[in-house]
Amino acid sequence: RQYPEIAELPFDQELRISASVRQLASRQRCIVKGSPEQILARSTKIVNSGKELRLNSQSKSALEQRSEAYAGQGYRVVALAYADAAPGQVHSLDGIKNLTFVGFFAMTDPIRGDVVQTLQTAHEAGVRVLMITGDHLKTAEAIARRAGIAQYGRVIHADELGRVKLATVSVIA
Repeated sequence: RQYPEIAELPFDQELRISASVRQLASRQRCIVKGSPEQILARSTKIVNSGKELRLNSQSKSALEQRSEAYAGQGYRVVALAYADAAPGQVHSLDGIKNLTFVGFFAMTDPIRGDVVQTLQTAHEAGVRVLMITGDHLKTAEAIARRAGIAQYGRVIHADELGRVKLATVSVIA
């Protein structure tokens, strides 16, 4: 109630971000969440100990590596940031730039205990299992390894689909 939502900019598959525009006194704040790559590419500042500091390329690189490390451990990683604007300035996700990076949100769902055995049984019965996910490539690869799917084929990004034989693939991210 204190910071009413002015607009919601839904998730855009190409931009891989979404935003909520909130009213803060005399300005509007865009609270943005999305892929770490997209959020970091649009960020020029970072919140550190409650202060906004300039985000340099070395710090961005370290954050990108941290995000990749989380993904490599099987976490789904979402980046959070914000940008302030004068009222009426924010009309689209495309126009949101000069973000202040706040942090990452990393989450994971445990693999059910019977998944590995079920996949093994399916494979022995001649059933080909294909995992298709919207997760980051490294996240998908880590989950596929844990579940035992990765052993049956390659883990690829969807962009590679036209360049590989589908018969050699077990995971599409």
